Amino acid sequence: MIMKTKFDEIGLLFLKRRKELGLTQQQLGEKVGVTKSEISKIENGRGITFSTINKISDALGVAVVVELKEKSSPSSDIIPDSLMTYSSENTFEFLVEYITSKVVEWIMKEQNVGLEEALLLFHNSETFDALCRPDNGMYVESPAFVYEIFQEELRRGTLRGMTE
Repeated sequence: MIMKTKFDEIGLLFLKRRKELGLTQQQLGEKVGVTKSEISKIENGRGITFSTINKISDALGVAVVVELKEKSSPSSDIIPDSLMTYSSENTFEFLVEYITSKVVEWIMKEQNVGLEEALLLFHNSETFDALCRPDNGMYVESPAFVYEIFQEELRRGTLRGMTE
């Protein structure tokens, strides 16, 4: 049984509303500035960011409501408030380091490699370069989103300096 995530629910809501309005994925993509395939991914619960949620919600004429609830136990995918007391100049570096550590953990687990090889793989990626550029905002995405981008790059075989 596959568990549905909140992103799956959001994607299904967008799909339902798009169909209610009689829009194609292509038409919705043009309204928000993304490709038809990106709309398909979003409707399937993948590649969703707060930015895309806002853009698609505006295009579909729906309101975004965020509900925050206290969790009974901390999640390893959420940055604890106590760690967010860094000064503003350190926040960017902290977020990059946090996301990097989570992605490297997943690489070690899923590729069955050691820490050194996982670090080498991630640090030789375009994905890591993008994460380290504050101008593109990638550092505020979830580690899972960054890992998905890295996995796509790995499938394309575009890691620098890496040979099979």
